[in-house]
Amino acid sequence: MFGNFEPIGVEKGKKDTLKIVYKCNKCGMIKRNVVARDDNFDKILEIMSNPKVEF
Repeated sequence: MFGNFEPIGVEKGKKDTLKIVYKCNKCGMIKRNVVARDDNFDKILEIMSNPKVEF
């Protein structure tokens, strides 16, 4: 079973999209999710300014 996924960074995706990179705090699994229109853009900028890891 998975733990909680914490956002650790933002990557450029295909066709000028952004992907939020998440890491499971239990097993370390990395997942990526395309940014949605209703995502908090201020929070995305905060994550981009302070990434938790280099990937």
